[in-house]
Amino acid sequence: MTSPDSNQPQPFNQAYAPAPEPKQKKKKWLWIVGIGAVLVLFANIGGGDSDDEASTAADDTAVESVEAVETVEANDVEAVPAAAPAEEAAPVEEQPSTLTIGESGETGGMNVTVGNARFASDVLGNYICTDVALMNNADSKKSFNQFDFELEKPNGVVANTTFTGLAIKNLEIAELNPGGTTDGTVCFDSDGTPGEYRIVYKGGFFNAPLTWSAAL
Repeated sequence: MTSPDSNQPQPFNQAYAPAPEPKQKKKKWLWIVGIGAVLVLFANIGGGDSDDEASTAADDTAVESVEAVETVEANDVEAVPAAAPAEEAAPVEEQPSTLTIGESGETGGMNVTVGNARFASDVLGNYICTDVALMNNADSKKSFNQFDFELEKPNGVVANTTFTGLAIKNLEIAELNPGGTTDGTVCFDSDGTPGEYRIVYKGGFFNAPLTWSAAL
């Protein structure tokens, strides 16, 4: 059996779209968004200025630091006392090229004195003899012997020492410790001719010779 209401049309539930907002409200939102954008822009500009100022301040600080370091370095340089001028060494007394009999000379650390140059003779021959004294002023041993001496004769002949039969103390062949002293006599063959003789001491190959002049 059909319901009396079955042929009647059923009500239609229609969904309604919301009414559009007024244009005035949209304008307000546009103003708000625009003001916000302006504020953000000014904030960025202000931030940029702050960064520039910070960078400038950092640069100024760096410059001041460099200047401070340079000032300290300059002060340090000025604070270092200038080196004292080296003391002038005492002038070395030049040794005469030729010593006289009785004087002392030094070479290679050996101090040498030659004295009492004289003619002498025995049954074996004629001689020129001289007494010598040695002192070792060096820090090491020094060897010595009578052959360290030679005689330059007036005629240009250079003679070496010789052994004699004279009652003399011949200069020995030995070594001399630092501070040690010794003495003896050296003799040379001679024909007895008077004149200017030169007695030469050569203590070593690299040492300057010492020379004494003797008028006999």
